[in-house]
Amino acid sequence: MKVPYHKKGYKGKQIHSSASLFEPKNNHMKHSNIALLLMICPKAISAFLQAPQASVSHARPLASSLQMAADEFAFKVTSAAEKFSGSPVNVDMNTYNLNLEEAADEWTATLVAASATKPDGVYLEPRSNALVFCDLETFTIKRKTGEGLGIELLELAGGRNDGVGITVVSGFVEGGVSESVGLIPGDSIIKMAVVAGQFLEKDIAEINLECCNWDKTVELIGSLPAVNTNDETERLQVTVKRLRKKPRVRVTVQQEDDTTKTLQLFAGENLRRAMLVQGVKLDDKLAKAYKDGDGMGDCGSDGSCGLCTVAVTEGIELLNEPESDERKLLKGKDKYRLSCRSIVGYGMKEGSIKVTLNPDK
Repeated sequence: MKVPYHKKGYKGKQIHSSASLFEPKNNHMKHSNIALLLMICPKAISAFLQAPQASVSHARPLASSLQMAADEFAFKVTSAAEKFSGSPVNVDMNTYNLNLEEAADEWTATLVAASATKPDGVYLEPRSNALVFCDLETFTIKRKTGEGLGIELLELAGGRNDGVGITVVSGFVEGGVSESVGLIPGDSIIKMAVVAGQFLEKDIAEINLECCNWDKTVELIGSLPAVNTNDETERLQVTVKRLRKKPRVRVTVQQEDDTTKTLQLFAGENLRRAMLVQGVKLDDKLAKAYKDGDGMGDCGSDGSCGLCTVAVTEGIELLNEPESDERKLLKGKDKYRLSCRSIVGYGMKEGSIKVTLNPDK
């Protein structure tokens, strides 16, 4: 069953993947309220769009460590935010959500070759990997007999005959079953699963929707089985990719010559390494080696020499807690930290930090 839709002006904007997967599709976006789905379809289809057989390069541009982390962990079930911050997240990550317009500008699709961690396929990624990361969220919906999901979908890219595209959530029907579950405009649905049981342990049906165009998305959602009125435990689990900005931390460094240097870092960065990269002069031998360019500037964060000690005069709560060996080395100096063992923005926190180099000199 096909759900009616209306066309919206494209305003000359075309979303392309890095592998040029998409061509303009009659210069329009598709936008529709999913109002009739999940009511009449007797059987679910489990589908995943494999990479199209076309002469498209699998090569990907060189990336920073943050970009690589985004590529490697965005598709995992666990939160990508934990990987970036180096710890369990202890802030409301929705603070960093991109809105619909921002997400529409950021979403892109990339054809990826098979690796040890994922198969060939077309995967959603942010364009600005250095500033934005892709996280995963799963929400549970209690469907109602005779009602659709009440989700509005917007196609950002398509124009192919194999169903590949980029489709995002653009809004919700007021009073619908999806309105208050946690989905937001800009999310891209990558999976839906009908589950049941006390702990939702029983898998009934599943569809994979990553990088589907509007038509394919509607077709697959419509293939899910109707609500089972005899099972009160039945739920629909919706997994989305969500774009969030990477939290940033402003670090002001008081240097030995009484000058200050301000660094803009991302949550999860190692303080010593970040200072070296941005030209802060440290006192340890490996730091001097880094400055000389022989590639030996990373000490490995052993934390045994103490030569990269800093006094944290503001924002110490934005650093990870010191481990026992660091506490022993810096006993009695509560505001001191080894920069090689310090992670800024720990737990994906934003804010400002002030440090003084070599405070005992």
